Amino acid sequence: MKKVIYFFLISTILIFLFNTKILSYFLSNKISNWTEYNSEINISKLNFLEGKLIIDKIQIGKDKNFNSKIFEANLIVIDLDLKSLFSNLVIINKLIISKPVFYFDINDQNNNQNLNKKNIIENMNLVENSSKIYPLKKKDKNFLISYLKIENSKAKINYKKKNKDLNISLSNISLSNVGNAGIEKGKSFQHYKDIIKLILSDIFFKIPDFELRELIKKNYKIG
Repeated sequence: MKKVIYFFLISTILIFLFNTKILSYFLSNKISNWTEYNSEINISKLNFLEGKLIIDKIQIGKDKNFNSKIFEANLIVIDLDLKSLFSNLVIINKLIISKPVFYFDINDQNNNQNLNKKNIIENMNLVENSSKIYPLKKKDKNFLISYLKIENSKAKINYKKKNKDLNISLSNISLSNVGNAGIEKGKSFQHYKDIIKLILSDIFFKIPDFELRELIKKNYKIG
């Protein structure tokens, strides 16, 4: 997850140099390599002068046909401060993610001794302590999202003991100053990992099935 975010930021320069089809293919391959899952991205609009990028399709899945998805979204709008690309702090003025869907397969570890222990927290590279202070990095490119909005999002949970997927409508999120560092030049950041934790908590507390919530709490360290 962390590498994917870095890649999107660092490769923004390439976005304005190549056409949308080439760049869509390039981004899909990179995300596939880093996440070890199949991915597909389509960039529908690119405006160099305004620093705007629109992605109208993104899918990440376990197979090439995306029959087993992990994440998808219908619309991602990025408004970028072009001058910041050449500084130590890349600034995204606005990032809007519309209608994202998070997919989860929940397994009962007690009944599956060969279960891959990579759970959703490990896949997203989260830390256990949400109050941890994240120091400013000198070597890596740091980023700041001045305004982040995630709207009309859903979670689909596949639990083997249930016949149908559990569909959960999530809360809309509007946040300021989301990034990957601590404090620079008076700017205070909310770390992106804490935002992911916020989404996971929202999913957990909206699960109506008490048995499923207890299983997740026990095996996936959420809640």
